[in-house]
Amino acid sequence: MESTEINQQNENLFYSNSQIKDYLLETSRWGKLLAIIGYLLIGIMILIAVAMMIGTSASDRAFGSTISIGYMGFIYLVIALLYYFPATYLHSFSNQVRLCLQSQEMGSITLAFQNLKPLFKFMGIFAIVMICFYGLMILIAVPMMLPMNV
Repeated sequence: MESTEINQQNENLFYSNSQIKDYLLETSRWGKLLAIIGYLLIGIMILIAVAMMIGTSASDRAFGSTISIGYMGFIYLVIALLYYFPATYLHSFSNQVRLCLQSQEMGSITLAFQNLKPLFKFMGIFAIVMICFYGLMILIAVPMMLPMNV
């Protein structure tokens, strides 16, 4: 009985604090803008990837290239797919925060932060993978740049 009352009081404190509401509303607006920009960039990357893959056969014949531009187009598609997930999590977070502030239901804010958690988790794992990738590239590139003493 007491825990229910404490939860009710905490909810009321959350919704009565106008500064928290303002910060969350501004965060949701910026998050939505960044998510929309992310979706636009994903669309542009997909268009570029498709153009690269379609144009690859003509350029290979004309220039006799050994590395096909189509492979680069495929890489663009993979990068676009990777960018889709953080943009979607951010968009969901922004929408849920806005709904929470309109309806003043604590369940909505819980859903919002459930979408924020995988965003940060994805970005953290992606950052670790990229740091490892760059470290590996440095380990491969440095010995290749050293003069060979034979």
